Amino acid sequence: MLNSASSSRWLLVLAALPLLGHAGDDIPVDALPTPVAEAIQARFPEGELLVAEREDNEGHIAYEVELRSNGRRYEVDVSASGQIFDIDDEGEDRGATS
Repeated sequence: MLNSASSSRWLLVLAALPLLGHAGDDIPVDALPTPVAEAIQARFPEGELLVAEREDNEGHIAYEVELRSNGRRYEVDVSASGQIFDIDDEGEDRGATS
C-alpha cells in the first residue's frame, strides 16, 4: 500500500509524462508523405535519407528525418504539409565514403 508521500510522487510523475514528449514511430524513408520528401529534396538536393520518424504531438503530425548531405549529417523537422521548421547540423558524417 502506498503512503501519501509515495502517492504524491507518483501523481507528479504521471502528470509530467505529457511534458516529456512522445518518441516518434520509425517509418521507412520511402513512406514519407510527398510534401515532406519534396521539401527535403528541395533543401538538400544531394541528400541521402537515412532514418525517419513520424511524431504526433497532440494531433499535430510532423516528421523528423536524419540525412546525409555533402559529407555532413542533418536532422530535419518537417510538418506534414512540407514546411521545414528546424534543421540541426549534426556535424561531419564519419560514415561517409567520399
